[in-house]
Amino acid sequence: TLNSLALTATATSSSPAGTYPITVTANATNYNLTTTNGTLTIQSAGFNLTESGGNTQITEGGAADTFDLVLTTAPGANVTITATPDAQLDLGAGAGMAVTKTFTATDWNTPQTLMVTAIDDTVINGKRPGVIRFTTASSISTFNNKFIADLKTTILDNENGVIITQTDGNTTVTEGGVTDTYTVKLSTQPTGDVTIRLTPDAQITVSPAT
Repeated sequence: TLNSLALTATATSSSPAGTYPITVTANATNYNLTTTNGTLTIQSAGFNLTESGGNTQITEGGAADTFDLVLTTAPGANVTITATPDAQLDLGAGAGMAVTKTFTATDWNTPQTLMVTAIDDTVINGKRPGVIRFTTASSISTFNNKFIADLKTTILDNENGVIITQTDGNTTVTEGGVTDTYTVKLSTQPTGDVTIRLTPDAQITVSPAT
């Protein structure tokens, strides 16, 4: 009786990516020797990071943003990706706290979404960058400790910076007569000295000018 036999080739955890020739030989009593040639392709481990809208921009105390992580090749064991934001950002576990996503042999090609929010502070620090860094871990060496580029975000401040208050809600002056006042102040404590310069037009004067 002649039966067919299916063979499965498995790469070891240390096998480099590439295409390799393989030869399968079979021999049995009263049968001729049979040799079959073929190839075995080992794909390199890959990761994709996709930012929603092509970038990641968040606002203190306001708009969040998202990005997706996914593997590009099937792993032979679980793969975890750990995302660690800087202290200005929150991925759902708290400011600067890492979160982990796990991919298996069955869901490796299903993107997993992470949401980014900005910590709402009381410092006037304006538009500035934030960074999320990544590490990978797996019992398969091709997926372990692999490089994923840092995700650079843009954080928008929600502090107004300067508050101007007019007496009685408006500023009215008379030529050669009645003056008026208003107050200028910062909305939050700055990290350094701030100078505000007042520039009137040619019809009025202000004192002091800074």
